[in-house]
Amino acid sequence: MIIFLYGPDSYRRRKKVKELTNGHLVSQFDFVEESATGEFEKFMSSQSMFESVKFAVLKNFFEYEDAVRFKDVIKNQIDSKSTTLLLNETNEPPGEYEFLKTKPALSQFFGGRKVLRFYSKRSHGTRSGFAERKIARNSHCLRRQYLGCCQ
Repeated sequence: MIIFLYGPDSYRRRKKVKELTNGHLVSQFDFVEESATGEFEKFMSSQSMFESVKFAVLKNFFEYEDAVRFKDVIKNQIDSKSTTLLLNETNEPPGEYEFLKTKPALSQFFGGRKVLRFYSKRSHGTRSGFAERKIARNSHCLRRQYLGCCQ
């Protein structure tokens, strides 16, 4: 099974990842680290001794320059009952990975309109692009100002 979570709202994405992985033995792979590719290859080729289902969270996968080499490996897991891959990304997938946004893969977009609408209301009467710049500069404050947590 493939679960693809993406979008600029990292707070809600992390919350969803935590909800989906709760109670499971999960392997985490951050593709910014060089060792992640080798560890992911080992994970995919090995059989789990303690669980009947393998569960992995892939982060920053599309930032890995050779991500295309894993396309077939990931595509083959869409209908898998024994392996679940959860991809947690900020950006939309590149062209060769568009299949992640369609069924049978499960996908969910986080962010965008609500956050932009909030800053647009606050920036009424200012020059264009203010809301986008405010979001980029103050993404760490969004939870406090908009979502009402982390007070």
